[in-house]
Amino acid sequence: MNQAKLLLPLLLGAALPALAQAPANPPVSDPYARGYTAPHSPAAPAVNAVEGPVTDSLNRQVANQTANMDSAQKAQYDKDMADYRAKVEANARQSLRDQVRYENQQRAYADAMFAWRLQTRACERGHVRACRAPTPDPADFY
Repeated sequence: MNQAKLLLPLLLGAALPALAQAPANPPVSDPYARGYTAPHSPAAPAVNAVEGPVTDSLNRQVANQTANMDSAQKAQYDKDMADYRAKVEANARQSLRDQVRYENQQRAYADAMFAWRLQTRACERGHVRACRAPTPDPADFY
């Protein structure tokens, strides 16, 4: 009993500094903040107040330059815009094809896994043909 009375102040003395320490990683209010201000964040008006006039000025400069082009420059500008748009659309089509292919691969793998599980259960029930059958190949389900 006497030892417990001596140990209690020592334990409390050791525990209090640990409790008083600040957490190693303070909580982040916005886990998606990566050093920039999103348009919907509370800090956006302040950032837009500083950078908005710069952006507006640059946009006005480009608008003035495109308004003062001669016909050859305008034709080249329109061709460049059309080429850019065609490349963006081609990239979008390729991305869509890639997404469809990826989904087909996922489905084929899932179907092969389902067939393998059925085969495994049949083997565990004693069906020798299921035990000797090759493992299902996802390429067969594609």
